[in-house]
Amino acid sequence: IHIGEQVFTPLPRDVLFPQVGLVLQDPYIQLSGVRDTVLDELLFTLENLGTVDHSAELRIARLLAELGIEHLAPRHPSTLSGGETQRVALATMLIAAPEVLLLDEPTSALDTAAIQRLQRIIKSLCGRTTVIFTDTDFEFSLPLADQIAVLRGGNFLFKGKPRELILR
Repeated sequence: IHIGEQVFTPLPRDVLFPQVGLVLQDPYIQLSGVRDTVLDELLFTLENLGTVDHSAELRIARLLAELGIEHLAPRHPSTLSGGETQRVALATMLIAAPEVLLLDEPTSALDTAAIQRLQRIIKSLCGRTTVIFTDTDFEFSLPLADQIAVLRGGNFLFKGKPRELILR
């Protein structure tokens, strides 16, 4: 696995996070379950990184606003809908500012408005974070991707630029 100029075989645990953030298709298993509010869930991420300071709550508030979920900050994570939980799981990774963000079927629990917001968020990460996602929805993927790989049974059917896929 190549991350920037470094090569890892296998990927050591200390590199996996925060350099690489993973948002799972099932976001319910991603939240800690030990915090009483969404705000505390994000603080938990920063605590694990040792980066809690006087600006932590402000950074979290900005991120929640960017994701359109600032109203969830005082809620208990177990009371959230699937789409809300997915966006909170994404927030727990984004607050860590990973170099690489892996998203597994990121639109699976989102409504149309949330999908459009996620597209804007992914676009805003351009140049700061490499985003890799699996998705079966080409409508979501095509306007975002620099490169697309289509797989079947672990084999590449296509690998290239979105425009090349469309022309093909």
